[in-house]
Amino acid sequence: MLDYGMSVVWVGVLMVLVPAFALSAYLARRKKSMWLVFLIGAVGWIVALVRAPILQGLADAFLRSWIRSAGALAAPYIATAVDSLFAGLFEEGIRYGLVKKIQRTRADLGHVLSFGLGWGFGEAALIYALPIVSAVYLQGGSIPFSSLLLGALERNITMVIHVGLTFVIFRAVTGVKFLFVAIGTHFAVNFVGVSLFLLTGNVWTTYLVALVVALILVGYAHRLTKIRTNA
Repeated sequence: MLDYGMSVVWVGVLMVLVPAFALSAYLARRKKSMWLVFLIGAVGWIVALVRAPILQGLADAFLRSWIRSAGALAAPYIATAVDSLFAGLFEEGIRYGLVKKIQRTRADLGHVLSFGLGWGFGEAALIYALPIVSAVYLQGGSIPFSSLLLGALERNITMVIHVGLTFVIFRAVTGVKFLFVAIGTHFAVNFVGVSLFLLTGNVWTTYLVALVVALILVGYAHRLTKIRTNA
């Protein structure tokens, strides 16, 4: 594979981090409190990472042997379903708790958007940007530019999904059933996306599903905000 050098690593990182940050900066030029909401969103995703040690503990206790007993064919899908369920429960549960308890996060639609952007930014910074910079600068590895582009595409699609889910959670403040809509959507995106990759070995099928979900969520979120505004 062709390595484009360390400087190009920052191009990939910036393609992920700049869009969300730039939009947040544009929003915050009128309301400085949006920076605080953006930060709350980023911290919220970090808090949701608590599921990692819990999953590890469950796996060590009984899930690992149970999943293995399902057989080599089914085990990866069961493991994916468990991880997807925990991701939906923890992320949407914590997102709901923050939006419900911190009034500023839902002061207006701009603040809701900033919260969603911060959530996606926090995830992108920790699971995409930081590992890449660490692998190249600290471990002396190399990453082809094509992989950086694919990663940037996936992260930006995920960012849109997080924004859409944040608006669903915003609606859940006055209608708790929407919390379950958000959890179910989060679970489905993770499970279907990873399962498709396991089945086909083609990352583009996963990206296509994620893109379709992102577009549907944008339309659904727009509809929900109109209903909330008119209520």
